[in-house]
Amino acid sequence: MRVLQINACYPYGSTGSVTRDLHRFLLDEGHEPFVASSVFHVPHEPNFYRIGSPIGKKLHALEERVTGYQAHGSRCATRALCRYIDSIAPDIVHLHNVHSHFLSLPILLSHLADRDMAVCVNLDDCWFFTGRCVHYTRNGCSQWQTGCGKCPKGYYGIKTW
Repeated sequence: MRVLQINACYPYGSTGSVTRDLHRFLLDEGHEPFVASSVFHVPHEPNFYRIGSPIGKKLHALEERVTGYQAHGSRCATRALCRYIDSIAPDIVHLHNVHSHFLSLPILLSHLADRDMAVCVNLDDCWFFTGRCVHYTRNGCSQWQTGCGKCPKGYYGIKTW
């Protein structure tokens, strides 16, 4: 089975370690795993694709600040990732953390839906269901349930996607 994992970082950090461990497990089991990430610290990793560039991430973060929309920047990097996805034709696309200024979620999800690809989503934090807040319980805030206002973390004016 061909499995593509997409995560903000690899192979360090909490989600980077999970992605690395699953990648190695799938290799050991005889599958064809692939990883796509914007942060990568290990040279010569098999089947790895780097999404975008450090400058692209900074531009995405700036665009997000100006427009207020999260996970909408990095359109060129996301289109390049979509071409990569088409080239490897994975059986499953496994999404981990996709909210660190490195891809356009609407472009990616539309691409996957158009190709009727199986998608698995890890809820490594709360961002997927809050739309912006990764750990609302840590902040003691539940504004995401009705519409965010004055954010304890300072994310003023950021719109959900």
